[in-house]
Amino acid sequence: MIRKLIIIIIFASLIPTVIQTWRFVNNTYGLAVLAIQRDDQTTLYPYTKESYFITPAWAMWLIENTDFHYYGDCSDLLDKVCGESLVAYVGGMSDFDVDQDAAYKLIDHFIKRGEPVNVLSNHGLAPLHESILYKNNKYLEILLENGADLTVRTNNIEREWHDKSSTELLEWLESNQPGEYSEAIKIISYYRD
Repeated sequence: MIRKLIIIIIFASLIPTVIQTWRFVNNTYGLAVLAIQRDDQTTLYPYTKESYFITPAWAMWLIENTDFHYYGDCSDLLDKVCGESLVAYVGGMSDFDVDQDAAYKLIDHFIKRGEPVNVLSNHGLAPLHESILYKNNKYLEILLENGADLTVRTNNIEREWHDKSSTELLEWLESNQPGEYSEAIKIISYYRD
């Protein structure tokens, strides 16, 4: 009887980690979050808040090798981002404290899979605008290498940069912060010519 009780307690103690893992792995948005985590940010040990029953490498493998998760329902955790371009979603996270190489690999994977690179986000920005705005030059290069359109215009009337193309946005940002965007200017000049 005591053995059964111990087994029940152990299984019951794993329920929070199972739920947390499921909230992420039931769709590609959540898997992307896990796939770009640094290894030191996650653990399989089930009694910490960073624990999932999936590693970043497994999440990356699932994204790259299956289609099932692209059509999963969004969990309440990711409700606000579902429907966003996966390119923009991962690109927006690539500036944070994540595995940069994994993030860029995932962006490239989504582009090659046919995800749109020119669609506007809920904030009125295309991935190209975001890469410029956040000075993420590697992301900018990946987008331009894969045919991102410099003429797509921003659409957020609440911002000063409303209705600007990528080059106009870059010029406006550079005029407000001289020298801060010189690398992005070089990259865009290279791809524009």
